[in-house]
Amino acid sequence: MNRIKIMESLLAAGVESKDALVLCKDQMKDKAGFFAKLLKAQQNLGLILKDTRDQRGRNYAGVDQFVGKAQRAFNEAGLTMYESQTCIVMKGDNVRSWMIDAVIGDSATGFSAPLQYEVPINPAAWSKEPEKAVGSSDSYGLKYMTRGVLFAERSERDPDRKDDPDHAGYEDTPKSKPPSPAPQKKKTPKRVSVTERKKAAQKRMMSIRGKLGNEVFNDMVEANPMNNVDDMESAADALDARVRLDELAVKAVTRFGQPKVDNWLELYRPFTKQENIDEGIAALVAELNTKKGKRK
Repeated sequence: MNRIKIMESLLAAGVESKDALVLCKDQMKDKAGFFAKLLKAQQNLGLILKDTRDQRGRNYAGVDQFVGKAQRAFNEAGLTMYESQTCIVMKGDNVRSWMIDAVIGDSATGFSAPLQYEVPINPAAWSKEPEKAVGSSDSYGLKYMTRGVLFAERSERDPDRKDDPDHAGYEDTPKSKPPSPAPQKKKTPKRVSVTERKKAAQKRMMSIRGKLGNEVFNDMVEANPMNNVDDMESAADALDARVRLDELAVKAVTRFGQPKVDNWLELYRPFTKQENIDEGIAALVAELNTKKGKRK
C-alpha cells in the first residue's frame, strides 16, 4: 500500500487529517524499514547448497535446509516468519490442494505482511496414506514459499528444477535422446500433362483477350507461332506483358501527355513480341521514376 492509499484508508476510518498525516508517515517508515530488512535477508541467504540426498542418492535441498537457512537469514536481518493456518482445499472431484497461510513480520516495529502458498496433493499418495501425502505437500509448499520470499537461487542439480522453463537437465541424471523422427517417403512431384498445360495456356489467353481488345489480341496471336504447348505458354506470357505495358502507358500519358509517351515508345514498336514489349515496359518505368519525365 503506497502513501496515498494509506491516507485514504485512514481518512475513511474517521481519522482527522492532521493525525492521519502523522500516522501515514509512521506507517511508511515502518514499511520502508521492513523492506530494508527483507533486502538484507535476501542478500544474506545466497545460494542454498545441496548437502542432503534424496532416496535416489541425488543431491537435494530439502525443506529442513531451506527453512533452516531462511530462518537464520530472517533473524539476522530482524525479521521472523511463521505459519498462521493450514488447510485442505477441494478443487473438484477428488482434487485436493494444501493451503499454507503465513506471516512475515518486523520484530522491531510489528509491521507484517501476509503470505499464502497452495500446492496440489498427490491423488495416488492420498489414496494410500493421506497423512504422508499432506506432509509431502506441506514440505514442498514451505520450501517454495520460503524460496519465493527470499528469491533464493537453486543449484542446477535440484530435481525440482525440471519444471523450470530454462531447465537444461541434471548434472547427475543421464540425458535421454529424443526419439528419431520416422523416415518420410519423398513425394514424387505431380507431372502436368501436355493437355493440361494447353488448356491452362488457352484459358490465360482468353482471359486477356477482353483486356486488350480483339484487334490487338489478333495481331499478337498472328505474330507469335503456336506450333506446340511451349509456344502457347510463351504467347500467353507475351499477352500478359502487353497488358502491363498498356497500363503503364496510360499512367505515363496522364502524367506527361500522349506526344511524349509516343516518342519514348516509337523506338520499340511494334509491340507484338515479348522482347519489344519488355523494352517498352523498361522505358516507361524509367520515365515514370523520374520527375517531369526527364531522365536523371
